[in-house]
Amino acid sequence: MKSSLENLENKFVQSLYEDVLDTLFNSIRDELIRTGKWHEVGEENLGEMVSDVLNYRYLNE
Repeated sequence: MKSSLENLENKFVQSLYEDVLDTLFNSIRDELIRTGKWHEVGEENLGEMVSDVLNYRYLNE
């Protein structure tokens, strides 16, 4: 029973993590497009921006 609950929890946490990342990627991309700065950043740097947002928000770095 315990391993089943742990497995379910791991799947839930992984799904939640993926949803948060997808939302961040989409939100930041949309904002950059809306403000006309997408051409300065581009898809290749979007992951770094998402990482920076997470570090700033949760680690205060």
